Amino acid sequence: MPAFTTASLIAFGIKMAASAILSIGARMIMSLFTPQQSSHGGELPTAKDPGTTLTLRRPAEPKNIVFGTTRVQGNIIFAHCTHDNYMLHLVIEWAGWKVSGYGELYFNDEIVPLLGGLATGKYASLVGVNDYFGDDDQLANSNLIGYAPDKWTAAHRGRGVAYSYINLVWDAAKFPQGLPNIWRVVRGMPMFDPRTGTTAYSENAALAIAAWLNNKRFGRGIPYAEMNLERLEIAANICDELVTLANGSTEKRYTCNGVLTADTPFVDNLEKVLSASLGRTHFVGGEWQIDASAWKEPEFPPFELKDFRDGFSVQTLLPKSEAFNAVKGSFRNPARLWQKDDFPAITSAAYEAEDGGDREFKDTYLEMTNSATMAQRLARIDLRRARQPLSFVAPMKLRGLRAQVGDVESFTIPQLGWVAKPFEVVSTSMVLGYAPGDDGGQQGIIGIDLSLRETAEFIYARTTDEEQLLDPAPNTNLPNLFNPLPPSNLVVTEDLYETRGSAGVKARATLAWQASPDAFVERYLPMYRVSGTTEWIKRPIVEGLNTTIDDIEPGQWEFAIAGVNRARVKSPIVTYAVEIKGLLAKPAAPTGVSGRVLASIVLAEWNPAPDADLDVRIGGQMIVRHSPILVGATWETASQVGFFSGSSGGGVMPALAGTYLFKWRDSSKQLSETAASWVVEHVSTGEWSLLEQRVEQPLFTGAKTNCSVVSSKLSLNVGQTAGSYAFSSVVDLAAAYAVKVTGVVDASVTLASNLWDSAELVDSPELWDGQFSGTEASAVLMMRKTNDDPGGSPTWTAWTPLTVSELSGRAFQFRLDLASINTDYGIEIQELAIAIETRA
Repeated sequence: MPAFTTASLIAFGIKMAASAILSIGARMIMSLFTPQQSSHGGELPTAKDPGTTLTLRRPAEPKNIVFGTTRVQGNIIFAHCTHDNYMLHLVIEWAGWKVSGYGELYFNDEIVPLLGGLATGKYASLVGVNDYFGDDDQLANSNLIGYAPDKWTAAHRGRGVAYSYINLVWDAAKFPQGLPNIWRVVRGMPMFDPRTGTTAYSENAALAIAAWLNNKRFGRGIPYAEMNLERLEIAANICDELVTLANGSTEKRYTCNGVLTADTPFVDNLEKVLSASLGRTHFVGGEWQIDASAWKEPEFPPFELKDFRDGFSVQTLLPKSEAFNAVKGSFRNPARLWQKDDFPAITSAAYEAEDGGDREFKDTYLEMTNSATMAQRLARIDLRRARQPLSFVAPMKLRGLRAQVGDVESFTIPQLGWVAKPFEVVSTSMVLGYAPGDDGGQQGIIGIDLSLRETAEFIYARTTDEEQLLDPAPNTNLPNLFNPLPPSNLVVTEDLYETRGSAGVKARATLAWQASPDAFVERYLPMYRVSGTTEWIKRPIVEGLNTTIDDIEPGQWEFAIAGVNRARVKSPIVTYAVEIKGLLAKPAAPTGVSGRVLASIVLAEWNPAPDADLDVRIGGQMIVRHSPILVGATWETASQVGFFSGSSGGGVMPALAGTYLFKWRDSSKQLSETAASWVVEHVSTGEWSLLEQRVEQPLFTGAKTNCSVVSSKLSLNVGQTAGSYAFSSVVDLAAAYAVKVTGVVDASVTLASNLWDSAELVDSPELWDGQFSGTEASAVLMMRKTNDDPGGSPTWTAWTPLTVSELSGRAFQFRLDLASINTDYGIEIQELAIAIETRA
C-alpha cells in the first residue's frame, strides 16, 4: 500500500480516527426510507454437539428433511404385537417429505442385508421390510392391514411421509437385548435442476439451497419462477466441478448430504444447507439469487472517489472476539457410520506469526458435509476470508445501483493505495432523502450504500499439497456399545474327571479363547449345543478366558463364546465344532510292559494308565492274553491268561512260552486299539501228565441259554446279546489234586444278519469285508471247583474266568459265557475244550 499523508486525505474530506476507523465528515440529510439487499450464509457455523441420535417412539417427534445420502434415525409412529407377542409390527418414519430411495438397514451398527424386502443372513426369516417413499398417491400397506385391521386401515396411507413397515419375529438369540436401535441410509428428496429441467435425486449443494427455499411444507414455498435460474445454474456447475485429490481420485467440489429437522427455525436450517458450499442466498430485484463459494472476477470498471456521494469509514481490524487463525471441526463421516468425526485442522504458521505466535481456533461443525477433504476445502476458504478483515460501507451515487449482493466490485483510490482492489458486496441499502439545497423538500433517490468486505482470488485457490489425510482411526462421538467386538481363537479340549459321589468317571469339555480387542468387553458368555440343533445351552457368564462344562455326553457338539460389554450387549459369537468321545473313547495302548519268569509264574509290570484314561484307572482292567506263537501273535487268536485292576502296575500270571499281549479295558468295556506285547522264548516248569479232558465240539450237548448249534458251531441266537453254554458233564478226579487247568476256545465274530437293512452299521466298510476288531463280541470260559464229592452236597466256589494256572480241587464245572455289543453282531464257537494236568 503506497504511503499517503493526513493532509492529502483531508483534501478529500477523509480523516483517520484513533480506533483505526477512517471516517468522512459530511453526512447526507436524514434518510427516510432504506430498501435493502442482504444475504444469508458466507461463513461456516460454529460447532454444536449433535448429541446421540436414536430411533425412538414419540408422539410428536419433529419431521426429518433429508438431502443427499445420509444416515437417518427414524421415529416409531406405530408399534403392535401379534401371535402372542411373538411378532412385532413397526412403522418407522424416516422423513416428512418425499425421498428418492433407501440404502442399508441397520440394527444398532450391524447391516441387515435385504433381498426383495426380506432379510438374508443372520436375520433370515425373522425380518421383513416394506418401504414407502412419501409419494402423494401411495396406498396403505395391505400386510399391516391384515395383521392389525382394527388399528391400521386403508386410510393410513402416509402420503408425503417416507416410512418403512418392518415386521420382526422374536428370536432370543438374535435379539438378546430386545428391540435394537433401527436406522437407515436414506437417499434424500428429489430436487429440481434448471440445467436439465428435471426433478431427480441429487447431492448438489446449490440445488439443495433452492429446494429448501422451494419446500412448501417446511421451507418458504418460493416458486422457482421467483429465483434467478441463470445464477442458480452457475452455482450448481461450481458445485459439480471435479476436484483432484492428493491420492489421484476426484470428488465434486461441494455436495450436501444431511438431515434437517422441522422444529429448527427456517433460517437456522438455511444456514446449515448454505454451509455445505459456503454459499449465499439473497433477494435482489424481486428474485432470489443463490451463489456457491468461488472466485468471481469483477464485471465492471473500478469505482473511484467521484462515484461516492459522501464520506465513508473503513474498518481495518476484526474484533478480538471474532479473530482466529486456524479452523478445526467435524463432519458426518460415512466410513464411521455417519457419526460425527473430526477433519484435519487447517492451520497457518504465517497467520499465527501475525497474531504473536498464538494459535486461535474457530471450531465448526459441517453437519451437511460427508467428506474430510471437502470439509478442509470449506474450512480453508473460511479462514482465508477471515484473514481479509478490511470492510467498509460505501455511500455511492446512483452508479452504485449496478452492484448486487454477492457480486465482486473493485475500487481504485490511490490515496488508500487501492488499485482495482476487489471487494465482495455483502449487502446493499438504498438511500431516499432530500437533495442538498432543495427548498421544496422534494423526495428522491439519492444513492445506495454498499456494505463491502475485502476479497481475493487466492482465497479460493487450492493445491493438493495443502490436503491432509484423515486420521485412519478417528475419534467418534460415542463408543460403539451396540456392536462389541468378539473374542477369537476358541479351542475346545476334553478330558475325564472323577466325581465325588458314586457316579464314577465323567467327561468334561474345556473351552479356552483369546480376549476381545474391545476395551469395553470384560466378560464372556459360553454356550454349547448338539450339532444340528438350533437352541444354545447358555452357561454362566465368566470373567476369565476359559471355562469347563462337566458331565457332557459323547457326540458331535458345537461350542460358542460371545463377549459381553459393560452395557450387557453381546458380541457376535465365535464357534468351534468337535466330537466329544468321553467314555466312548478307546484307551491308549499300554506302555512300559516287561516281566520276569520265576519257575512256573511270570511277574509282569507296566506303566499306569495315562491321565486321559481315567476310566481305566477307575472301574477298568488290564487284560492279558497269551499265544504260543513267538512272532506275529494276534489278539484275536490268543487266550486270556489274566486280568488285573486298571489302577495296578503289574500282576502274576502262569509262565508260558510264547507271546503275552496286553490291552487296557475301560469302565465302558472298551479295549485299547492296539496291544502291547512281551515274548517269553522258554519256560522250565517241569513235566505234566493229563488227568482229564472235555471236548464239547462238534455236538455241544451241554445246556444252552440263548444259543444253539448250527453246522457244528455253537452260536448266539439272532437278536440276542448274551448267552451261555454249560459243559455237558462235571469233571470228578475222585480226590483232590494239585492240577493245571487249560481251556481251549476257538471263536470268531460274525454279522448277525446278511440283510442290508437289518444292520445298524450297514455302511461301515468292515462289514462288507468281513473284518472285525475282535471286540464286537466275546466268549469267556468260566470255572468253579470243589474239594467235596460232586455227587453229594458239595460246596462250590464262585464262578470265575478260567486262566491257565495251578490250583487244587477234586471236581470242576465249566461254562462258556457269550456276549456281543449289540444285535448286529454274533459269535461262533468252533472248538471248546478243557484239559486238566498234574505233575508227573
